[in-house]
Amino acid sequence: MKKYILFFGLLAACITNVPAQKVLLAQDVTKDTVEEKFGPNKKYFGHMYVGYGLVAGPAENKGSAVEYGDSHEWLFGYRFKYKVGNVYALGFDVTVNPITYYMKQKEGKTLPNSFLFDEEKFKFTNFGLNVYQRFNWDKRGNYVGNFVDMGAYGNWMPVKVHIYEDDDLLGTNGWLAGVKDVKVRETGLRYVSDFNYGALLRVGFNRYVFYGSYRLSDLFNTGYTVTDGNGENMFDFAELPRIMVGFQLSMHK
Repeated sequence: MKKYILFFGLLAACITNVPAQKVLLAQDVTKDTVEEKFGPNKKYFGHMYVGYGLVAGPAENKGSAVEYGDSHEWLFGYRFKYKVGNVYALGFDVTVNPITYYMKQKEGKTLPNSFLFDEEKFKFTNFGLNVYQRFNWDKRGNYVGNFVDMGAYGNWMPVKVHIYEDDDLLGTNGWLAGVKDVKVRETGLRYVSDFNYGALLRVGFNRYVFYGSYRLSDLFNTGYTVTDGNGENMFDFAELPRIMVGFQLSMHK
């Protein structure tokens, strides 16, 4: 009998003490997750991209006419975005931008001379920085979504090459007699500026971007001119087309 009394006494003591126990350590596990700030529709986002564009718009005059469809550019870059609000963001790109202009071989050509060849082209390589502001217009989850970018670019152009090719460059006489093809590559073009800048516009649908750019600066330095038969200066080089239009593919989901 005594053991039953002792058992019920201990049970009553335990029940009495339970409400009096103090919580020494409490933790809300719902607060363990840190808010993610990097992602397509988060505060910060960056990604690689590649693009291809065609030369568009007219040259300054027929002296610098180009072959449209052949004249083109490539874009390889990294784009960063900072989300300011639901529909507005700011950002920048860093790019490598090779451009090739194929010169039209017709009478009246003056860039960089009046000689006509089987093929002639200028190859420029830009290293650039673009800044832009972005406007989104659709409801979306963690996706880039649809957007319009407006901005400006600045390029440093250390690589400037003039290439021309002909199967009868200097005639059939002399040391080139019998040579079927001559290709000449000229570098260090002092008449081409080291820097250029302009405006850009992009319309994007998540990964797929259509773009256009307009070069505001001149490619050619002043003081380098076309000369006539007497060696007299006639005029500065006519500017190449200033507009590029193309497509970019962004490297993200």
